[in-house]
Amino acid sequence: MVDSSQAAVVGAKVVATSQQTNFTREAVTNRRRELSIFRLAPETYTITVTAPGFQNYAQTRRRRNSEHHRRVNVALAVGQVTETLTVEALAQALQADRSEIRSE
Repeated sequence: MVDSSQAAVVGAKVVATSQQTNFTREAVTNRRRELSIFRLAPETYTITVTAPGFQNYAQTRRRRNSEHHRRVNVALAVGQVTETLTVEALAQALQADRSEIRSE
């Protein structure tokens, strides 16, 4: 797994999920840019990749036989930065029965 500048994305979670049985295998990426998920039966799998700060990636592929090794190159795109800002202020009490202005 790499980012858009081809730098390794360390700690990305990769999950292969069988479309037929819902069986899953998980792995986490390392600095070597390589990752292997072993012992997958010949079925159709959805491969998902998630990493903090990146958009999720998903691809569905058919594994033809258990001896075949297939390389999937994934370049993760930078995700949206979201931030929530909450502003609270106390309103000044309004006294409607007097005409004077004062602050406390």
